[in-house]
Amino acid sequence: MLYAELYHYEFTSRGREEANEEKLRRWKHEQALFMQRWPEFFLDGDPWLGPNLSSDSEHSSL
Repeated sequence: MLYAELYHYEFTSRGREEANEEKLRRWKHEQALFMQRWPEFFLDGDPWLGPNLSSDSEHSSL
């Protein structure tokens, strides 16, 4: 049986968006495109969010 171990290092490849204006503009543009393409997630909420989790927190707390 094969296993994979994955790592996600936040901001490693692109850096923090708040670091400079160009990155912040790029992030806002990408966010607008996402909201334009999938508005239902912002209007109706995430259909895959567990019933015991809160969408009010960025940490999906209980």
